Amino acid sequence: HQVFNVGRGGVLGVVALGCDRIRFFDPVTLERTSLPDIRFDAGDGPRHAVWSKDGRFLFVTCELSSDVYSFAFDGKAFRRVGKWTMLPSGAKDSWASAIKLTDDGKILMASNRGHESIAFYDVNTADGTLKLRNIAKLTGSFPRDFELMPGEKFMVVGHERSDNLQVYRFDRTACTLTPVGDPIAAWHPLCFKFK
Repeated sequence: HQVFNVGRGGVLGVVALGCDRIRFFDPVTLERTSLPDIRFDAGDGPRHAVWSKDGRFLFVTCELSSDVYSFAFDGKAFRRVGKWTMLPSGAKDSWASAIKLTDDGKILMASNRGHESIAFYDVNTADGTLKLRNIAKLTGSFPRDFELMPGEKFMVVGHERSDNLQVYRFDRTACTLTPVGDPIAAWHPLCFKFK
């Protein structure tokens, strides 16, 4: 589901949902490296990963379990820090998707397709633990990807099944999202990136 750089790009991490692992490869030869696989609980289905701003922690959404994992990285191996749900108690039929951090790395965000929401966590930058702040409901269906706009006062969310984009006002203090204006028609929006 995703490929990412480890460290300065000398190793590629490959997120393998069906294997419940992240495996590591040399970017030139594509041979496996000595870096041990990251293993997830059976059936969790890792999907997307994002590094902490200092590169000490890797955060991963799991599509099938709707959980976020945190791993500490010492340059030689990954150690599991913890696992946190993205859903309120009793929620069903939801699949995790995108995962992002605020520019300062202090708030982690992850989207729920089915529950139609984005979960917000405080990041403990010292030990990589997370604390759930809020699960903000959205107006569209199946939030495949999202991105905070420059300045981080607004977020754009792509609702894949309702075929639209919606801009939300982001209240950082409360970690809430408020729709701004009407949705913008877009067929199956999948990915956003501001430069």
